[in-house]
Amino acid sequence: MRPRWLPALSLRALVALAVLAGAAGAAEDFAGKPVLVVLDFDSAWDEGKTGRFVASNFRAKITRYKLFVTIEDMDREQVQKDAGFKPSFDMAPQKVQAFAKEWLDCDMVMWGKVEQAGGEQLRIHAKVLDRKMGAEKLKLDSATVVENKYAVQTAVFKILTELTGFTVSKYPPLPPDAEERWQKGPNLVGSDGFEKGTKHPEGWEPFGVDWQMGEAHWESNPDETGKCIVFRMSPGVAAMEGVAYYSEFFDVEPGATYRVRLRVKSMAPTVKVFVKYYAWLHTPGEPKGQWREVGRSPMNCRGPKKQWGWHERDCHPRRYKTRAGHVYDVKKCRIGLYAYHPGGVVYFDDVVFKQIADPPKEVAPYAVGASGRKPTERKE
Repeated sequence: MRPRWLPALSLRALVALAVLAGAAGAAEDFAGKPVLVVLDFDSAWDEGKTGRFVASNFRAKITRYKLFVTIEDMDREQVQKDAGFKPSFDMAPQKVQAFAKEWLDCDMVMWGKVEQAGGEQLRIHAKVLDRKMGAEKLKLDSATVVENKYAVQTAVFKILTELTGFTVSKYPPLPPDAEERWQKGPNLVGSDGFEKGTKHPEGWEPFGVDWQMGEAHWESNPDETGKCIVFRMSPGVAAMEGVAYYSEFFDVEPGATYRVRLRVKSMAPTVKVFVKYYAWLHTPGEPKGQWREVGRSPMNCRGPKKQWGWHERDCHPRRYKTRAGHVYDVKKCRIGLYAYHPGGVVYFDDVVFKQIADPPKEVAPYAVGASGRKPTERKE
């Protein structure tokens, strides 16, 4: 059956026409793949705003990783308007299938909902119906909880992996011993818990550096034994620069996988942690080279205020190539604790950074640019 939104052509025919029109490379990547339409998800507490955001993430990843053929948002919205169809999570699958078959002629359709799951956590629930399987049994019915809206991509990757069996990640899967290495491996940044040191914690920078704004301190933990890092931010500093405190540089291997974990208790301020990667660069005109930041892995430490909470992510320092074609290997790393508006107090403790996977055994030395030439490596 021809979809009503196309007067004479199916989605598959449009793919073929794109090839003839000169978009052969892109169209061939999608040729022969199922047509999946993602409807907007429900999110009752904010009138669908977060639901639309989550659905948009699914569409973007489906297109980027060439998993399915899909249609433009404007086309989908117009079809729903013409059909008088408004999806909801609790809608009977038979009704969803009837709409998809009559109006879209698609192979599969996805719909779902986003719920608040305590604090800033979100539960993302997705359903997928496959016409070949009928409406009696869903192809996918999956839910996952993420820390906050900034971690939505994690749930999208997980659900798409369940649906397709394809790992939508640019990084290799973790080895079987990754968790053991996480438990038993050495902490690469300072000493666990900010417990060792004289005038400042072992493995961390001295106090008095400009970006600390005189508002970063090393104090006793107010809730338990031991010490922690404390930011006592005035409103003016919090509204402008914020406060940062950095570890010392430590060595990393490009291509390896690392994990960072720490505890944070914010009485009010917004908190972020940056894992920063450095390469040795020597800019023309400078008397000597220096370690400069070439990449970073940020982490938004959100959660209930006035409570200690754990925050964790995996990190992937790698080889970076500039637009000019120069290639730099990340060799150093450091952790940056950062907080800003509104003013108030933040506590940091138990910062751990460990290697949990080695670099791949076979890695191409450089990515070849569009010109077909290898970029020039700069060495010191």
